[in-house]
Amino acid sequence: MRFRDKKRCLICQNDGEHAHHLFSRKRLSTRWKLENGITLCAIHHNWAHHNKPDFVLWLYENFMSQRKYKKLKAISGLIQHDSQDFIEQEYNTLFTYLELDRKEPYIEI
Repeated sequence: MRFRDKKRCLICQNDGEHAHHLFSRKRLSTRWKLENGITLCAIHHNWAHHNKPDFVLWLYENFMSQRKYKKLKAISGLIQHDSQDFIEQEYNTLFTYLELDRKEPYIEI
């Protein structure tokens, strides 16, 4: 995620030292998905946690459509076992992304 975002906060473009998960890391079905996280600076990470409605509106306008957010939310509610197949699938997605020279954030839902 930080590689995709070039280690920059996606809100202010300052150094992004925090990885913010849109849906909790406890939800294994979305824990490793690139689209479930963005890189933020400490100030905006704190803001995202304390101002969720405003943060979600920012996401809709700047990072992903409302449709994609709702789809990711639905996926996050699924029970996913941390199986070897699941881990391999997510690693393959990551390596495919790393091999591509993309200028846009990777959002595949």
